[in-house]
Amino acid sequence: MLFLLVVLCFETCSASVKSDNRFRDAVFIPHKGMALMNHVISSHHVTSPIDCSFFCSSHDKCKSYNYKPRGAGDSDICQLNNATRRTNSASYKPDAGFVHYFDQSESFKSCLDHFRNGAKENGIYTITDISGDSYPVFCDLTSEPRFAWTLILSQAFRNRNLAAFCSKPLPQNYPLNADSPNWEAYRLSLGRMQRLSQQSTHVRVTTSFPEYNVEFRDYFRTKLSHFDILSFYGSKSCFFMEIIDVRNHKGFNVTVGFWQLEAEFLHTDTEHKTCQFDASRGSLGSENNFGSYCQANCVNPVFRGCEKDDSTTNYWFGGYM
Repeated sequence: MLFLLVVLCFETCSASVKSDNRFRDAVFIPHKGMALMNHVISSHHVTSPIDCSFFCSSHDKCKSYNYKPRGAGDSDICQLNNATRRTNSASYKPDAGFVHYFDQSESFKSCLDHFRNGAKENGIYTITDISGDSYPVFCDLTSEPRFAWTLILSQAFRNRNLAAFCSKPLPQNYPLNADSPNWEAYRLSLGRMQRLSQQSTHVRVTTSFPEYNVEFRDYFRTKLSHFDILSFYGSKSCFFMEIIDVRNHKGFNVTVGFWQLEAEFLHTDTEHKTCQFDASRGSLGSENNFGSYCQANCVNPVFRGCEKDDSTTNYWFGGYM
């Protein structure tokens, strides 16, 4: 029975360990004949790769491990690494005596991949960009049943005059704090957004997610095939929305007018009624919603993205499982 367990672990090793009142789940994938050099933080004598996977899963700084089987009668060697083959590719070397184990999340491209592999809590997760480099993102895995959402942009109302949220539309590459997900001033690079969009089916915008989560108030959701926010330029263009709410004006399966110009961030203007959705009642002049709050006399404090300086507007790409 032990022999069978060891053989299976050369395909994958999984562990779930409680540490600091939290469980860290990991599934490690083997690469035979390879080892990550010069990043060993501790070494252990073990009897199988399973033992090594538990050591790594219970160590806060362990990102991968090298495993060296010694043969009958001898202990195997387990080397915990504080780096990965992605973050330190120059240190990833052939060595016939080793098997390198890496977390399968190194190949994850969106929060949906984490969701499919058992993640259930909101928080910071690691995914990879098109070059294979890993970076952190915030994942929402709980607010809408069977959806997983990756945060791509978030701005606090106080930061409405920053170029990333005012004069730099989404089809332009203008990252801000791209490796530090936060609610106040955050925008991924265009390349990372494009890769995420290729792994996603939907786009949504929430307002003040940290405060309200998702109450479908001052919110929209639609398929990326209906509204490609990364390529659209234009004014008063009608796009199909599955759900939209502006100041408690609700629309389901309706078209909504949006603007996004060379020097103007994406938004809808509820003063205009060129498409099916009508939120003009209660609108304050040429009111902008879901972005471009920097324009003079274009904000309404009744809209949750503009209630106070701490209010936030949050853009997400997501998929359905």
